[in-house]
Amino acid sequence: MPRTWLQATTRSFNSAVSWPRQQRHLFYTTMAGQLEAGVATSTAVRNLGRSGGFPNATLKAMAGMSEELERGRTFWQALDGTQSAPDDEVGVVRVAEQSGVLADGLRDLAREATTKLGIARSVLAPNAYYLVALVAAVFGVAQLDDLMAAGALVPEALETNGAYRLSRLVSGYGPGFGIGVGSLALGVMAARARWTGWHRLLLLVFDWEYRARMTVQFAEHAARLYARGGTHTDVLDAYESAYGRSGFRRWAVREARREHVDGGIAIETAIKGRLVSPGVAGLVASMAPGGDRNRYAGAWASVAESRRELLRAAFARVSNMVKLGTVAVLGGTMSVVVPGMYAAYTAV
Repeated sequence: MPRTWLQATTRSFNSAVSWPRQQRHLFYTTMAGQLEAGVATSTAVRNLGRSGGFPNATLKAMAGMSEELERGRTFWQALDGTQSAPDDEVGVVRVAEQSGVLADGLRDLAREATTKLGIARSVLAPNAYYLVALVAAVFGVAQLDDLMAAGALVPEALETNGAYRLSRLVSGYGPGFGIGVGSLALGVMAARARWTGWHRLLLLVFDWEYRARMTVQFAEHAARLYARGGTHTDVLDAYESAYGRSGFRRWAVREARREHVDGGIAIETAIKGRLVSPGVAGLVASMAPGGDRNRYAGAWASVAESRRELLRAAFARVSNMVKLGTVAVLGGTMSVVVPGMYAAYTAV
């Protein structure tokens, strides 16, 4: 059932602030251990909630889930009812529970938390110190023009002073530039999750990054399901159920299903350029010649591991470039500001 804008916003806030990722994944890991020990789902949630050994947000979530389970709801429905777990996580739990491998699904979620790749986690987070320093420097430079105008010994010389001119430039164009970059980032995030046609070409490298992460995600998902005896259709249906909130992913799965199920096209051809890159589809086809079902699990596991490492290496290179670029901008700014300030306050 589609969510309203308010419901989606509430869930995003709760999953980021009220019941953050680290606390959810601690809960998933502990629940998986209980289920593997043979404890019933409702009993495990109730006992863990009474233990008091979790943060308050987790205890509150477990209390609500326990009530839902006592009413006969499934585990994934109870988790969804907290409104504090992202749709992707609820989808993975739903597929795992319906497949009879809930413990494995919960462990997969906890494991993915430590290996998840993305621009925010793999590029921006490692460089947070430098980026914060850059923002602080830009904000400080923007205030210099008024300070220098009030205290310069020779006000007439300010128009040729590098620090003063840089401050005027930053204070004049900085806010608009910041708003523009923020709006562009939000637009890219929305577009790459929804656009399905030629418009995706406008996203440039951001489309490549999105598809690369999607390839890894699908490969890991397919490896798990094929290893448990799933069919091609099972893999497609489960992927849509777990990750189909994204319009692009939903479209990709349905197009692949239409070509494979209705058109009789090989699964590798049906998903090529949609759920995975053409290169990956061809690689899997060569690793499972003739559509040998017994080889798909190993083929997809190998693809997932290799593509994850390639993507991690790419993010590491970009992260280093961002670090070097940020340091260069900071150094260049200081090389203009320090001499300019000195000249303004020591002029005779």
